[in-house]
Amino acid sequence: MNGLPGPASRPPVFASAQDGWVQVGAQLYASHDGGDSWQVDSLELPAGGSVVLVQAVVSPGGWAALIFEGATPSGQVPHGVEIWVAASTGGGGMWQPSVQTPEIQSPDAANWYPPRFSDARHAWLTVGPDMYTTADSGRTWNRRNMPPGASCLDVTPVTASTAWCAGRTPAGAYPNGSQVHLYRTVDGGRYWSTVDPPI
Repeated sequence: MNGLPGPASRPPVFASAQDGWVQVGAQLYASHDGGDSWQVDSLELPAGGSVVLVQAVVSPGGWAALIFEGATPSGQVPHGVEIWVAASTGGGGMWQPSVQTPEIQSPDAANWYPPRFSDARHAWLTVGPDMYTTADSGRTWNRRNMPPGASCLDVTPVTASTAWCAGRTPAGAYPNGSQVHLYRTVDGGRYWSTVDPPI
């Protein structure tokens, strides 16, 4: 790839047809012409452990967010993985310092999911029985309600206020054991309604 000093650590991550980022070792490179050329990006990668870029989001108005995963030396989070979010108001020209998502422990590593972004500022995060949202690219997180009597296995945001989740009811709630239902919120997770698919 044009402008890179060596082979990329992982494949590039594109947020649009034009905007993409790639790592070469501990250095980040950006392309804004669909990958035809690459330049050194000003963002410093989070320190500590092995960090890799996993997602990029660019929104109208110039907001951009890059999401990194990295092995944590402390091992205090599920999967031994920590998540960082870097945000920019200039489409990646100048970056705010990277911040970590909340270190919320879960006894079951399978309950850990990376944050899901609907745009560069708004994301949803589920860890076990807890759900959080951010409206500032991960700088602050607000706790939200799960659907009554169910825990979201994962959440799929559509907008800042609308999201879907597959929620599992506890064992014993139904004669045949736990069941999975589809839920939707249109008010940022304050209230969830059950959706019955037409099948």
